[in-house]
Amino acid sequence: MEIRLLGPVEIKNDHDSPVRLERAAQRGLLAALALRAGRLVSADTLIGCVWDGDPPEKAPETLAHYVRAVRAALTGAGAEPGVLANRRLTGYELHVPPEAVDYHRFAALVRDAARETSDAESAHLYTRAIDLWRGDALADVGTDWAERQAHRMRQELTDASCALFRRQMAMGAHAAAASGVTALLTEVTPTDEIITIGLEALAHSGRHADIEQFLTDATTRMWRLAAARPSEAIRTLASRLTTDPPTAHRPPRESHDSQDVDHESHGRVQQTATNCGNAYQAGRDQYVSIPRYH
Repeated sequence: MEIRLLGPVEIKNDHDSPVRLERAAQRGLLAALALRAGRLVSADTLIGCVWDGDPPEKAPETLAHYVRAVRAALTGAGAEPGVLANRRLTGYELHVPPEAVDYHRFAALVRDAARETSDAESAHLYTRAIDLWRGDALADVGTDWAERQAHRMRQELTDASCALFRRQMAMGAHAAAASGVTALLTEVTPTDEIITIGLEALAHSGRHADIEQFLTDATTRMWRLAAARPSEAIRTLASRLTTDPPTAHRPPRESHDSQDVDHESHGRVQQTATNCGNAYQAGRDQYVSIPRYH
């Protein structure tokens, strides 16, 4: 059984079939418990998550009803009967290991990737983490609490994507990083860090002629979404890379005997778009996948 938060909230049973909860409030309750898997969560905290600080008159009774519905869905998906413990005087506790929740697996993979000394292995781990996303986190909950959590999780995804691009560039896969960051900029609010990665990746992959348009697009989007503009250092970097571009880096050719996905060797990273919205080709057989999120 798996609890999925990185997209519409659902439970996946042992046969890989999704089990959805009928009410958005029930999905919000499951999300609040799953984010704190293995820990006791007070009823007051859950009420605040489910009703955004404006609970109905009989919120504790309604919450208990929703808990029963969530428990039934979990056991119907193959969980043990005691998976959702009821501590009436203190709250509720979801008894699942962290790896049963896709968000916690994502976070663990990102931590492992950040610690990894091998750029190829790190890129592989970041890709596995990113591929867990199926769209907007907590997409069908619809509360202010869920949106705050989703915003935090989207930032973690953006940070993981930038870290992946940095590792790709360290491996010489600048074309893949350039395509990936270009795609990312259509989904998030641009930052100086994201723009810097894009400028460097374009320049080192021989696409310095695209730098001016890339910076224009990023500047327009940054102003529209955040009423901000790139720093003077960004404009200076773009000018330098355009007028005095570095020699394009071309990764060494390699054998194409293996068709396995998520394979990396000799400076190339091939990443598939499993559970993601887009796959982008960059150069010879180099791909980066970025889920669609806003």
